[in-house]
Amino acid sequence: MKLIFPNGEHGAVLLSPGRNRIGSAPEALIRLSVEGVLPEHCEIEMGPERVQIHYAAGDASLSINGA
Repeated sequence: MKLIFPNGEHGAVLLSPGRNRIGSAPEALIRLSVEGVLPEHCEIEMGPERVQIHYAAGDASLSINGA
C-alpha cells in the first residue's frame, strides 16, 4: 500500500506490514513538520487481511481520500 500526500507535505511512502506511525515526532516513520500535526498523530496498521487506522485523541484530524 502506498501513502500519497497530494499537498506535498511528504513524498509518497510504501507502507510495510505492521504499524506505521505518522506524526511530528523524530521517531515517526512518516515525519510531518507542519502546523496541526501532533507528535503521534496517527498510526496505520497493516495486517494480512485488513488495514486499520488509529488516530490520537484530542485535536487530531484526519482525511482519507479527501473525506
